[in-house]
Amino acid sequence: ILIADDCSDGMEPNIKPHLPFGQLLELVSMENNLHLWSNPHRIGHAGGDMSAFWKGIIWAANIGGRVQVLAKLSQRFLVDIPGWLADWSSRLVESDLAIAGRGCVQDRWRIRTEAVLLRTEAWYRPDVLAELSPRRIGGPTEHVIGGIVDRVFGGQFLDWSMLAPGRRTPQ
Repeated sequence: ILIADDCSDGMEPNIKPHLPFGQLLELVSMENNLHLWSNPHRIGHAGGDMSAFWKGIIWAANIGGRVQVLAKLSQRFLVDIPGWLADWSSRLVESDLAIAGRGCVQDRWRIRTEAVLLRTEAWYRPDVLAELSPRRIGGPTEHVIGGIVDRVFGGQFLDWSMLAPGRRTPQ
């Protein structure tokens, strides 16, 4: 498991003792044998989300032991369905598509970014990694990911029906 932190309070180069969240992340990571990869500086909400994609793909291809399918989940996203990852990873691999996700009817996004499955080998390529490189961006990450899906993967993705049709729609 990789925790891609977007520079939580206390993780900055100048640790602030009164903001212990970063230190707590380090402790939880060490105690549970998790990988923690924090940004050195804040790059905004969308930039942090994009850096999670970038870090996850690199980790899955190299450090994570050649992970075939990467589950990119926001800290707000919890799944309580047994076997969901194995089931949907198999479906993604069998589909030969690069990504599983769902759009958002409220925001009219083609694909949301709080929960997606990525076929690591499809996303681990220089042009995609360059586009995902951690930085501040002027809009939602969903536009960047949707653009990559359109340009690189022909606009195709596996409809992850486990997710509701909108981020604010109960499933």
